[in-house]
Amino acid sequence: MKRISSLTVMLAIAVIQLLGQDVLPMVVVSQEALDYGELVLGYPRSQTFTVHGSNLMNDVTLTVDGDRHGYQYQVAPATITPQEAASGVSVTVKLVPMFVGACNANLVLSSQGMQDVVIPMTAQVNNINATIIGSTSLALYAAVGSMATTTEVLRWADVEIPPDPNTPVVRRGGGETLMALPDNAGIANYNISITGAKCFSYMIVKSSNLVKTCTLRIIYRPTDDGPHYATLRAECAGAAPINIQLEGKPAAGISDVSSLIDLLIEDESLPAAADVNDDGKVSISDVSCLIDRLLGK
Repeated sequence: MKRISSLTVMLAIAVIQLLGQDVLPMVVVSQEALDYGELVLGYPRSQTFTVHGSNLMNDVTLTVDGDRHGYQYQVAPATITPQEAASGVSVTVKLVPMFVGACNANLVLSSQGMQDVVIPMTAQVNNINATIIGSTSLALYAAVGSMATTTEVLRWADVEIPPDPNTPVVRRGGGETLMALPDNAGIANYNISITGAKCFSYMIVKSSNLVKTCTLRIIYRPTDDGPHYATLRAECAGAAPINIQLEGKPAAGISDVSSLIDLLIEDESLPAAADVNDDGKVSISDVSCLIDRLLGK
């Protein structure tokens, strides 16, 4: 990035005035180009330079030309009065990278009666390449005609973002706040899909574009005894997708549990058989154990 010192700026103005051309409006900038280097999608970086002006008849306007998305480069201030320019004004151009790839544009300084000053701006925006953390497989149990649900929370693992040269290294994800961007800005909420058995469905309970978390309720409604298999795929721009294998199994009906209780009472050879009370009743813990065995736990 080529910089021009304040002394050089003032000397340039003085030379023009000495040559008798002080009637011409002009501006001089302290940087001929703004190079933002490599950035990560969604993480802004700013550049600052100084504008000096002389003999200006009207305000200097600063506009961005060539930004293919129209709102990635933000200029402050966007207008400089002749009085401000005479004293020198610091201008900050903030780049908010919302799309992957080259992000090039021109900053144009214009005012009545003077030739436009054009400052090229360049940047290369890379994807975040985060990792989504979630289960690899889930099993649900339901009898035909009934329903089973489970909750799954997806979140980003920590991501190290290359820092702005003027700021320390930052890490994002894992519950820390990420920059909020419009839905059409390349980073959106999770996209969920299920392929395989039709008896699986999902509902997004809560999704946060700020901290990149998504809470899902996964629903299993079998129409036959199964087993049933499906794959839930979660995608989020900036992160590699995650696949969760779903398995649906039949659950025990009341009659099945009743039969096992009778078997427990009558068959002393069962390894899980427990002492039966004098009144012939089985404890709740024994029934719970049997249900777990029936469900294959």
